[in-house]
Amino acid sequence: MIQPTAFIPSLLPGSTNNTTTTPTHVSTKSTQHRSRTSLRMSIQPAPIFNNAIGVHALVFSGELQTDKGCETAVAGASKAGYDLLEVPLLESISVDIMRKKLQRENLKVSCSLGLSFEDDISNDNLEIVKKGETKLLKAVQTAAQLGSRVLTGVTYSALGKYKLPRTKKGVENCVRVLQRVAKACAQDGIRLGLEPCNRYETNVINTVEDALDLIAMIGNPENMFVHPDIYHMNIEESNIVHAVLKAGQAKRLGYVHLGASHRGYLGSGNIDFPKFLQVLVEINYQGPLVFESFSSKIIQPQLSSALAIWREMWTDSHDIASSARKFIDAEWTSAIRAVQSTPKIRSEPW
Repeated sequence: MIQPTAFIPSLLPGSTNNTTTTPTHVSTKSTQHRSRTSLRMSIQPAPIFNNAIGVHALVFSGELQTDKGCETAVAGASKAGYDLLEVPLLESISVDIMRKKLQRENLKVSCSLGLSFEDDISNDNLEIVKKGETKLLKAVQTAAQLGSRVLTGVTYSALGKYKLPRTKKGVENCVRVLQRVAKACAQDGIRLGLEPCNRYETNVINTVEDALDLIAMIGNPENMFVHPDIYHMNIEESNIVHAVLKAGQAKRLGYVHLGASHRGYLGSGNIDFPKFLQVLVEINYQGPLVFESFSSKIIQPQLSSALAIWREMWTDSHDIASSARKFIDAEWTSAIRAVQSTPKIRSEPW
């Protein structure tokens, strides 16, 4: 975990120094009184940033059913210095083995999943919708057994390319199911997330605003949150900063995925990470920062096809995970320092 860091907004935003000149017609005593008053008014409690830095298990292992698969993921995350492992709830996962290994390495855990077209809760067909609800409710139980307080991902539709736009009936089905799933999550102390994905991976939620709208349709459950992924935001959002601000102002920003624009090494590609991280600092984001990347050398062929992993951006799990951890540490610390020196929301176009 990054060492807790406090930032104190500069006393005079935009100024390069705090030197002032007292006008000859103003008494020194009066000026000193106003200065003390100004200092008391301008100094705000310094936010402490102690965000968990996480990594997706599929960076290390394409299966989590066997002891070997679980060990590869857990040991890999621990060796690379992460605080949290995001565990995708695949069709088969060894809960007992995974939980014991996470406890051994003192790793926090979050859970995620993506529905398929066979159990898509945004489908018009109620039989398919029912399968999706069953899958989600089972995922809630699994997350609780693993000790996770988060269930997120593509929890609202299939993860894949749709041929047609979403339908009114499909959205209504999605809303009804997620109302029940959110209640089930609340009973186990779990927060339910919606991860907006690009248009080639879903037709239901592509932007942060889409996610906020769906949460409103569900009835604004307290335990629901938006889970932005910078990889998808880079494709779909017209202004990434505004999207983050909107989620922050709605108090719905609960989980963040960090990934390169081409699914490769963080710091390569075309994403402006400093600006993205700075706005997270400015809204006092306290949730996890989780690295996600995929290689067809690691993940199963079906998922590789769904995510369109057609070329290899990396093959060495430890190398890319360690590189990402160092990158996040450095850039998050730099973002905090940048906001400290210039505490202003950067709302210009991305």
